Amino acid sequence: MKKIIVRWFLYLFLVVITFLGIPTFLFAQTPSQDALFKTADVYENGKGVTQDFTQALTYYHKAADLGNMDAACKLGDFFKNGNGTTKDNSESAKWYRKAADSGNQVAQIELGFLYAAGLGVAKNQEEADRWFDKAFETGKAGTAVRIGDLYTDIHWGAKNFNQSLKWYQKAVDLGNVQAEGKIGDLYDRGDEGFPQDKAKAVEWYQKQAEAGDREAQYRLGWIYEMGLGVPIETAKSLEWFQKAVDQGKAEAAYDIGRMYETGNAVPQDYSYALKYYQKAAELGSGISAFLVGEFFENGKAGRKDETESLKWFQKAADLGDMNAQVKLGFIYLKGSVVPKNEQEAYRWFDKATGTDKKVYRAYAAVQIAGLYRNDKWGVVDYAQALKWYQKAVDWGGATGAAAEGINSMYAMGQGVPKDMARAEKGYREQADSGNPGAIFNLAEKYESGKEFPKDLAEAKKWYQMLADGGNPIAQVKLYEISNYGSSSPQDDPETLKQDQTAADSGDAVAMLRMGQRCEMGLGVTKDVAMAMNWFQKSSNKGNPVASWWIGYKYMWGQGVTKDLGKAPEYLQKAGDNGFMPGYLELSILYKLGLGMKEDLAESFKWVKKGADSNNVFFQDFEGIYYQKGWGVPQDYAESMNLFQQAADGGFVPALEHIGKLYEEGRGVPQDYNQARAWYQKALDKGLIRADKDLERLNKLPKPDPSTASASSLTATFSTPIENATASNTPIP
Repeated sequence: MKKIIVRWFLYLFLVVITFLGIPTFLFAQTPSQDALFKTADVYENGKGVTQDFTQALTYYHKAADLGNMDAACKLGDFFKNGNGTTKDNSESAKWYRKAADSGNQVAQIELGFLYAAGLGVAKNQEEADRWFDKAFETGKAGTAVRIGDLYTDIHWGAKNFNQSLKWYQKAVDLGNVQAEGKIGDLYDRGDEGFPQDKAKAVEWYQKQAEAGDREAQYRLGWIYEMGLGVPIETAKSLEWFQKAVDQGKAEAAYDIGRMYETGNAVPQDYSYALKYYQKAAELGSGISAFLVGEFFENGKAGRKDETESLKWFQKAADLGDMNAQVKLGFIYLKGSVVPKNEQEAYRWFDKATGTDKKVYRAYAAVQIAGLYRNDKWGVVDYAQALKWYQKAVDWGGATGAAAEGINSMYAMGQGVPKDMARAEKGYREQADSGNPGAIFNLAEKYESGKEFPKDLAEAKKWYQMLADGGNPIAQVKLYEISNYGSSSPQDDPETLKQDQTAADSGDAVAMLRMGQRCEMGLGVTKDVAMAMNWFQKSSNKGNPVASWWIGYKYMWGQGVTKDLGKAPEYLQKAGDNGFMPGYLELSILYKLGLGMKEDLAESFKWVKKGADSNNVFFQDFEGIYYQKGWGVPQDYAESMNLFQQAADGGFVPALEHIGKLYEEGRGVPQDYNQARAWYQKALDKGLIRADKDLERLNKLPKPDPSTASASSLTATFSTPIENATASNTPIP
């Protein structure tokens, strides 16, 4: 009987400690080093217990003291990253050395990098190489790739693309295909002491692709479609996309479908587009399945079939496509293709908004609200629309789109009493938050006078904010309002008649207006060819906006066949006549090497032309060129000077760029406190992405006290920047 009672107590004891997540092997009389290591791992990774780095550190210490060298290596990691303890590079080096001396390969790599970066030990490249060579004695390609990767990370103070190239080449020699792509990335990016070379980058990507790597094949498809450092070759683009498709790359099938749907560089063919979207869907692409559903819903490929459409929407929804989940909800609400079922509709709405990513959840809510306002579904319900817009606001994602929806409902009196003052106040609050879409929307409303009184001075003020940020469309709008009184033709018969008469008489502005009418179908039949004809006539008369539109369209193939031979002529003509977006597009064309070999010197020439006109956007852009050494000798001091000029002129992204120089120690002592202060200024002025900079900075290893700068932020601005917007900077 006693034995039975003892067994029951033992059983209950094991149940309790298992329920509490306590590792049972700790109850051995003398835990082994392996048991201690396992316990540390349990606490480090939260396996059945609350994650606890302090406890993990304790058990790794005990295991290491008993001779477990994997635990010693872990201690090196913990002290390097500050997990469960204060960051201490010297202590980290001590434990890595102990593990490395015993032959632990990971520790040998980490210790080598501490020597390369001078973290916790005196900087010593020879000693770094000695430990790296020890780690590589086994001849494993993965080791070489790991070492190469470490040399590409600037935050450890040992960034060196030449060293990366050396180790990646060792991996390539051992047959590692991924390393070929990494060498391509080095040449694609370039760095100090390692000139950028797009042609070499493509050569390495080609090697990787020819070795059968589907990601490289997909990348080459993009390179030849866009002409990134090579001439545009649509046939090669399709060939590489197809090779990636044959290996199961859904995105490649989607892109072939996209090319045929839009007629971009290939004859428009909806049947081919449908075929490839279906293929992509079969390979697991939710958005492609959704597009197939839309094709059948709208009869885009010659066959309208709501039952078939429903099938593909269902497939897309099951693959997690949020748009399809929202669409299915409304299909069940409407009850035409399937029996009306509100419970099923709300189930799909819940799925669409069930993600833990607040931006996606809120975006889905905005989509639902928009469909409740759409007559097409026969379920117009303004109360529901407001409810879903408010959900998006409450969830804190897509707040701009949700607020826009609410404001427009007040402006139109949908589900609420019409209240123009309330709508205008809401639009201004959105714009004041720095949201570029809201700013553009508000400017258009003041320009058109459709929702509240027309006010061109206010329209110009808001367009100016975006124009200063490099937004080309805002620059077009601003230029046209300043010079022509409005940025688009008026939609009424009398104005159309006036434009036609003036254009026929040779008026350049009226010719531009007629081109815009033909492009938009405003009062006339939509006709892209006729629009280009009017733009050409206006350009011949010296209108810079018309010249820019022609160059822009030829550059990106918008409504016309892409022609990168003609684009520069018109873009330069626009810039030379005082319209700065012409120079911007020229700089991008030569920087990306669109349809030609990249020419950084030529790209810089056009950036400098813009900067010399005291344009703050171009000053910041020129600073980036000096920072990167694009087309000019690398000069961090000049880069800082230009960033400061742009910041003084009210260009908020320049604040982030100054912070980056301090974070990386480029031209100034590396100083995380300075970097943090500049990033905070940028965030305070509305540059949302600076939040990510601060988040990243807080995760970085702190420099040794002996090398850290204690300087404080003393720079001041000569002009106020309170009203600048900051979200529209194109990334070069």
